[in-house]
Amino acid sequence: ELKASINSTVALTPEQWADYGLRPYWVVSSPDSLLFEDLKEGLVQNLDFEIEQQQPDGSFAPFWSWMQYEEDWPTAYQDWCGYLTVKVLKVLNNFDRIEKGN
Repeated sequence: ELKASINSTVALTPEQWADYGLRPYWVVSSPDSLLFEDLKEGLVQNLDFEIEQQQPDGSFAPFWSWMQYEEDWPTAYQDWCGYLTVKVLKVLNNFDRIEKGN
């Protein structure tokens, strides 16, 4: 039942990732994750998509806005950039998707 629920809840296409929704890497953060095999195909594509979203400064930005409390959004935006950057980089590292320097 959990697998059926996840498969109907997780956004699995790039078109869906353009909107706010549950992304595969939020559910499967490493190859050891319970649902890795069930979401593997969508996850691989999602990691590719996330890599393409990386900002020139190396961060990952929120893909949403609040549409309210606009005076507070700049501060929250920076906080979310930090949170998302750490989260995405940890997952990319777990899947050996970070290029190692010499």
